Amino acid sequence: MAHYDVLSGDCSCDHLFKILICGDSSVGKTSVLERFVCNEFRRVTACTTGVDFMMKYVFVQGKKIGLKIWDTAGQEDYDAFTKQYFRRAQGILLTYDITNHKSFDNLTKWVQKLKQNVPQSEDAKVPIVLLGNKVDLDDQRVVNTSEGLEFAQLHNMSFFETSCVTALNITDAIFALAESILTEISPVEEEPIYTVQFGQVSGNFTERRLNCVSHHQTLLLSTSGSTMGEECGCGKCFC
Repeated sequence: MAHYDVLSGDCSCDHLFKILICGDSSVGKTSVLERFVCNEFRRVTACTTGVDFMMKYVFVQGKKIGLKIWDTAGQEDYDAFTKQYFRRAQGILLTYDITNHKSFDNLTKWVQKLKQNVPQSEDAKVPIVLLGNKVDLDDQRVVNTSEGLEFAQLHNMSFFETSCVTALNITDAIFALAESILTEISPVEEEPIYTVQFGQVSGNFTERRLNCVSHHQTLLLSTSGSTMGEECGCGKCFC
């Protein structure tokens, strides 16, 4: 599979895709994101509170694609909060931990949650890639590869076993998802293209001005520990 990172600072792109990483707490969602975007792995990461996202620009099938990848909290305490971020998702990375069978058993709940909150239609399907993470801990494996493959086939998902420690299949899985999105999208379904400008820092709050290039609107975001999203008013700019 041919894919190339975009190394320049140019933020213009042909398409902008909104991708969600979902799954139970501590399955490695943040590590997947950081390994793909930053090519880094941290042994210890704090649990995500609410949601956060990172951007990466890549070439897929000759087109420059902006991947806006959202890292969602797996704890039920944040369930009501994170559901709103499922809206207008164009691709899903559904993740479990091969050393934790409960995280695999809970995939059925996640699938139901996605069906309730991510619109699907015959004309516009939202592709899902299933990740069996932490294969570097194969000696502690409790979920067999065959179980993950069977679940993926049952729910029409692509399937990869991954490791954020070794970077095994992280890039291939996300590019496979991006390619699937590219075959499903129509112009009206795309995420609006925007830029973020960082402003004054006051205490624990960083003022950020978000410019919606697609709809010529501007709004302010304030963050403190987790990302809070707003809309510019066009009804399509859920950031």
